[in-house]
Amino acid sequence: MKDALNWSFLITAGGSGSRLGGVPKQFRMLGAAPVWRWSFAVADRLRRMGRVRDIVMTVPRESLAQLACEAEKLGLTLVPGGRSRSESVIKGLRACRGLHVLVHDGARPFVSEGLCLKLMEVAGANGSGAVPLLPSTDSLKTVEDGAVTGVADRSLYFRTQTPQAFPLAELLDVMEKSPDGGTDEASLWLAAGKKITSVEGEEMNFKITSQFDWETACALVRGGGEVERRTGHGYDIHQLVEGRPLILAGVRKKGAFPVL
Repeated sequence: MKDALNWSFLITAGGSGSRLGGVPKQFRMLGAAPVWRWSFAVADRLRRMGRVRDIVMTVPRESLAQLACEAEKLGLTLVPGGRSRSESVIKGLRACRGLHVLVHDGARPFVSEGLCLKLMEVAGANGSGAVPLLPSTDSLKTVEDGAVTGVADRSLYFRTQTPQAFPLAELLDVMEKSPDGGTDEASLWLAAGKKITSVEGEEMNFKITSQFDWETACALVRGGGEVERRTGHGYDIHQLVEGRPLILAGVRKKGAFPVL
């Protein structure tokens, strides 16, 4: 891939997680690691593959000191977040060193390396932006004042995911001109009249927003569906009794075990 080492990976983890409540979702333990570490792990593998130059993460200002030592060991650049997502992303972009950037929501822990590489390839080829999309599978309605007013054509609407890939300097310029606008980087990019290409997203790359999302993520990890796998060994001790058969691993020894 041309200019592979000119890519930065920006993880946005500066939110308060107010919709889910309690500990901010990016710092909740998902299996053996906090949520943000799952996205970092993918970014770090890309870095080890020579596909990413540096990894930057925005965090709440009050978390900087707590994460500083760990971030230094990981080779992760921390940036204090802003008052809004856009402001946080702007700060993160200013700390990135690549010519291109993948902007990823840290609340999407199951992002894959394959999706990232596909976005990098498409964005690099078209010299503009790339975004992962999934089709809307539910029927859509329009509503006004609580009343259903019509039916929307779901074939025209897609669900947007991250990471989203852009030329870094152009994205920073777009966002600095609209620091409080848009729901994501792609919306601001499009509003600025710039080209963006879609790639097929992944259902597993969902965002943890609600309690249901959190429970789903935990169930996936517990079930080994995605990442966490554990191995070990143990033993059990039973007293031998005269006249009682010996059974090991479900296999019954013929005859009674003698008294020692």
